Amino acid sequence: MKLTVRLAVIFVLAVGILTLYCSLMVTSSQWRQHRDIFVLHRTIPKDVTEQCYTNMSSKRHTRQQCSLEKLSHDCDALIEIHGYEKPVDKEELDFPLAFGIKMHTSPQQAEQLLRTIYRPHNIYCIHVDEKADDKVFRQMTSIASCFPNVIMTDRISYVYASFDAVRADLRTMACALDSAVRWKYFMNVAGQEFPLKTNLEMVRILKKLNGTNDIESFPVNFNYQHRFSRVHIMKNDRLMKTSIKKNPPSFDIRKGTQYSAFSRAFVTTFFYDDKVSDKVRDIINFFQDTRSPDEHIWATINQLPWIPGGYPVHVRHTPRNEHLSRAVVWQGGDDYKCRGKYVREVCILSMADLPWLLQQPNLFANKFKLDVDSRVLRCLEAVLNQRAMSRGITIDESYIENLPHVKFRRNKSDITTNQTHISDNISDVNNNNTHRRRKYSQTLINVSAVLDQTSRSRGATTDESH
Repeated sequence: MKLTVRLAVIFVLAVGILTLYCSLMVTSSQWRQHRDIFVLHRTIPKDVTEQCYTNMSSKRHTRQQCSLEKLSHDCDALIEIHGYEKPVDKEELDFPLAFGIKMHTSPQQAEQLLRTIYRPHNIYCIHVDEKADDKVFRQMTSIASCFPNVIMTDRISYVYASFDAVRADLRTMACALDSAVRWKYFMNVAGQEFPLKTNLEMVRILKKLNGTNDIESFPVNFNYQHRFSRVHIMKNDRLMKTSIKKNPPSFDIRKGTQYSAFSRAFVTTFFYDDKVSDKVRDIINFFQDTRSPDEHIWATINQLPWIPGGYPVHVRHTPRNEHLSRAVVWQGGDDYKCRGKYVREVCILSMADLPWLLQQPNLFANKFKLDVDSRVLRCLEAVLNQRAMSRGITIDESYIENLPHVKFRRNKSDITTNQTHISDNISDVNNNNTHRRRKYSQTLINVSAVLDQTSRSRGATTDESH
């Protein structure tokens, strides 16, 4: 009898504790939502706050009522429901942009990025990792078919920290150059990034760069020497360091990030000018068997004195946020503390980070994941849409003018003159459009062939090492 009473008491206590726990969880969830709404009211316009609140509180978001898979087969519905049509003025038309989007997962998130930055006069080149699910590639191809200026590039099988990331960038650059759009700047973007500025704001900001690239660049220290002191090879879809020493390079290696804003003169000269391309190709060849070359190659090329838009000055994300292209929070490297969560030392941004995001002067932010927090993306999209429709401008001109590479550019009139001369040469290329475009295409094919041949050679080396 006593045992039965004890079991009954334990059961009642367990039920009570479980009920209390569930109540606390519900209360906590409601408190977090009210906290987020309170934060929104303090940082963004009321009409956008209401839109964010509606998106967060509804069980099925308006944009998802028709699945993306179904919408991608109905272009008219996709364009209308997902809001691809936005006002564009002459200033934007006169300054078209090119975007190279690299992705491997979540077509929903990539499409949200695309519809936010999409304008009909720009060019968009999308690279999907060959290892990605075929469904991802098919869905993005279906979306791209709805727009004449959205192009799917040939796919590359990406191996983490290998040269594949650079090859994918080169594919998207080649795609942009081979288009008829006379874009002014090329920006490479990851599928898990998101803009902080409207297209008009990006145009205003990039015009202030006046042909200067925006590439993070600073000297490497001892901590990075292991990346390029030994030959690296592919083995079982992994990058492996060998005991083979690499010959010292004939140039100074710099450190930066792979995501940047490149002037058209930089990209065009990189592919088209044989005199410069030979020198650049030496750098490319050096980095092909190193680790994380995407974090070094653009910064290293950008320091060369004859490279259009280049500079020798240091440009660093930390501690002064000198890299205009990206807002990112590194674990232990930034004063701002991530409100989301850290993955591989990078903050996955959340709704609680929205006030910080809205204060940043950068073009894009890294990094977001729909399965971590989709609300912050919906609210950012709402803010940008509202600003695009109202033609609002939020640019920190003092920040841009005091960037070290912008100041360097402003103080070097001879570089400006050289840049103008290069731009005139590019205009001459455009005058004989049909002949030159064939030559462009052939040049790009040759570059891709060289890279593919190098890749096959690297694969053969890997096979021999087994």
